[in-house]
Amino acid sequence: MLEKLEKYMELKRGYDLPSYERVNGNYPIVSSSGIAEFHNDFKVKGPGVVTGRSGTIGEVFFEDRNFWPLNTSLYVKDFKDNNKKFIYYFLKNLDFKHLASATAVPSLDRKILHSLRVPFIERNIQNKIAKLLSNYDDLIENNNKRIKLLEESAEELYKEWFVRLRFPNYQNTKIENGIPKGWEKSKLENYLEFFRGKSYSSADIESDEGLPFVNLKCINRNGGFRKDGLKVFNGKYKNDNITFSGDIMMAVTDMTQDRAIVGRVGRIPKMGFNKFIFSMDLIRIEPLNIDKIFLYSLLRFSNIGLYLKEFANGVNVLHLTPSILYTINSLIPSDEVQKKFSAIINPILEEIDILEQKNQTLKQTRDLLLPRLISGKLDIEKLEIN
Repeated sequence: MLEKLEKYMELKRGYDLPSYERVNGNYPIVSSSGIAEFHNDFKVKGPGVVTGRSGTIGEVFFEDRNFWPLNTSLYVKDFKDNNKKFIYYFLKNLDFKHLASATAVPSLDRKILHSLRVPFIERNIQNKIAKLLSNYDDLIENNNKRIKLLEESAEELYKEWFVRLRFPNYQNTKIENGIPKGWEKSKLENYLEFFRGKSYSSADIESDEGLPFVNLKCINRNGGFRKDGLKVFNGKYKNDNITFSGDIMMAVTDMTQDRAIVGRVGRIPKMGFNKFIFSMDLIRIEPLNIDKIFLYSLLRFSNIGLYLKEFANGVNVLHLTPSILYTINSLIPSDEVQKKFSAIINPILEEIDILEQKNQTLKQTRDLLLPRLISGKLDIEKLEIN
């Protein structure tokens, strides 16, 4: 049985909040592409559901906390006694992009969405579908928590060894010219080189088959790699625009108000494929006479990212001149200490890769189940998660 979407929910446009009025706090500001920043006030009590109204179309977000939906988004004002988590999955299953107006910046009209004819599902079935799919999301969230703990342990070890200088055998290491013997302080131009990505047309990266395309969305706020930011590339490229698992990528552009991405690095994890293409918003960083894992940790866990972001400039999009990286003076430990550090950190990074791959499998399974459950092609009563 088909019903209008408005039988499920009432959508409402989000609220204006200029950057100069934002005050850092505990409430997420949700834009059409997800959490943009945090504010000291909220407009909507959680849990709630948000989707893109203009700019990014088709993304749907579930927010447990009280939040502020931006005017680029639509949020569910009234769930009309439907299961909130089910509504989240239901909206994720809809194709909004073809409903967006054909303008330079695509936008959705909530009135058109409200009149959309969709299958109606009874509340008891909604509850079962939401519970099943939430099980997958809970497993993903548990893995994310483990990943966060592993990353924090790597950061803590870096700071213990290279900030507090309590590295192995530090008590018996002589200090010469203010630094441990065998270490040196030098510009990073002596230890790395970078290669910038290229600009490609949307036709090159809007494909179902091809090579994975690393772009700005693959860099987390404050560093780290996001697999779900990958796109698919199916165009022509040059060899210097290829990158591989284990490579270090740095963002050189940013669209966040607090400069949380520019100058930050992510390490391409091991996946089912090894070869990637990367965009002009990123640079690939290659080590020179320095351990690669130590170099990644230096760029990720030191204050280098905070330093670099201050050199980014622009109005709507921030741009960083990558060569500034060469001018930074940094304390470089001896080869022996680098190798000992790398031997401890490498298994941590490998465990993170394994957990990320598990998450990818869980997401793929969940996303395959979603449309079949909504359409009724799969009987919810016969399914359970292992």
